[in-house]
Amino acid sequence: MSDPVRCALIGCGPMGAATARELVLSWPHHGAPLQLTLVDRDARRLHALAAALPASAGVAVEAHHGDAAHHRTRQLLAEQTVLATALSWVDAAPALDLTLEHGLRLVGIGRPPADPRTELASRASVSGASIVVGAGLEPGLTEILARRLARDLDVGGTVHSYCGGVPRSPRPPMHHVSWYGTRMTIDARPTYRLRGGVLRQVERFSGVEMVDVPGLGSLEAFHDGLAPYVGADAVLGSLADYTAKTLRWRGYADRVRLLAEIGLLGELPVQTVDGPVRPRALLDAVLAPHISAQHGDTDVTVLAVQSSGTSGGTPSNRSTVTIAETDPVTGVTGMGRLTGAVHAAAIRAACGLGAGVHYAHEVLADGKADALLERFLATGISVTEHSDAWLTRSQPGHGVTEDRDE
Repeated sequence: MSDPVRCALIGCGPMGAATARELVLSWPHHGAPLQLTLVDRDARRLHALAAALPASAGVAVEAHHGDAAHHRTRQLLAEQTVLATALSWVDAAPALDLTLEHGLRLVGIGRPPADPRTELASRASVSGASIVVGAGLEPGLTEILARRLARDLDVGGTVHSYCGGVPRSPRPPMHHVSWYGTRMTIDARPTYRLRGGVLRQVERFSGVEMVDVPGLGSLEAFHDGLAPYVGADAVLGSLADYTAKTLRWRGYADRVRLLAEIGLLGELPVQTVDGPVRPRALLDAVLAPHISAQHGDTDVTVLAVQSSGTSGGTPSNRSTVTIAETDPVTGVTGMGRLTGAVHAAAIRAACGLGAGVHYAHEVLADGKADALLERFLATGISVTEHSDAWLTRSQPGHGVTEDRDE
């Protein structure tokens, strides 16, 4: 029998739990078995997940209560074939440092702050480390499907992606649910678009337009997700126009901009009659009861990628649409199901990669992208292909804010 693939999954929150479940269910029964070690600082959450995972031939599951910054846990991690982080980029830093130090493999879902290939490639080359970046929903699946459509276009085509998980039953004031914590991800951050073949920075939450989502209703879309490193990709970088917008219920972007304008996203303390208070901490505390997932909350996560241009000189318009809803049996959200499937596929692929920094849309390209869509269908996630623009503007020519290039 082949030596087992030893994988440590760090972070057992909703996204980590989805990845663990997908690894157990999709690991090939032929070939090397999987030794999956769950790692988390929350002992109750850790052991609850380990107990809830289904049994599967060829997969053994263990639980380790610890932190990647602590010596005992670092020793365990250094012995693994591959590390998988279901954490933000910041929270995954100790695992990333360990990977670079010991020449390990790492696959993460967190959004990097800039271009990790430029920042990390030299260190990875020296140690022999192999790092897969952006192996989640966004970044991750959005670029994978965008690249899948863009590869068939002649130079100068356009691709627009729309991605978002929204609650089936929105509630005020934000009409949104945070599926992986009590803090909304609304901080100012650079986001981009390709326009005229040039990567341009745009203001987050700008470019708002209303779009009709069949079966769901009218949602708003705004600039939020495009990472700067896509411009260097041979396929995506050849596009004349490429945008990645986030979907939310109507009014979300305006509410976030209002919070920013009145200073409630500020991190510096302000003086009040009760003493110094950080505005963002106060906002998080006030919003937490309204945005935290509650019993009975379910989501619908939509990713629609639309391409237009020519293919071999012939006009071409295509759309690929994935729709995932909360699993009524397991309770895993649609967002978790998509994220977990991408993360698990990238973990399997990482075992055969050489040293360096790799992007998920490169690792899961061509046949692997098609296999990922087949996996979605096998698990009850809707995947449809269209020869036109699946999403349409609710009010053509109206309600679109400027892109606000910076």
